[in-house]
Amino acid sequence: MMDANSAIYEEHGVQRAYLEAISTNEPAIKLYESVGYTLVDRLLIMGMEQAVMEPIVNHTSYRTTRGLAIEAQGVPFYYPGEVWQTDIPNMKDGESVLVHDGDDLVGYGLFKRSFDEQGKVTGITLFRFEAAPGAWMAS
Repeated sequence: MMDANSAIYEEHGVQRAYLEAISTNEPAIKLYESVGYTLVDRLLIMGMEQAVMEPIVNHTSYRTTRGLAIEAQGVPFYYPGEVWQTDIPNMKDGESVLVHDGDDLVGYGLFKRSFDEQGKVTGITLFRFEAAPGAWMAS
């Protein structure tokens, strides 16, 4: 399979290829390394298994707008393809939140909600939350 991938890359003139592997899947990692892949970065996955606190309401100029994940593609500092699993085309039923400070877009998030059989939200997976370059210094 890896040889077939290499042939396809060559046929299409691909100069760079990335793949993602679960760090505990040593056999897969050894296979990828045997055909020339090298480790360039690690992805940290975090979790929390407790009830989320109610939001603290304060007086702020921040406002949020929720929508579909695809809407975040228009964010000037959204960079597609950084992590395959969190890229918009791979987020079935994904949602977005845009954060504005006044008229300025200062951040966005991509997430997905999980529901039980009755339609009650049982979990939220936050895939990305990114601030605009320099936004953290503005306020």
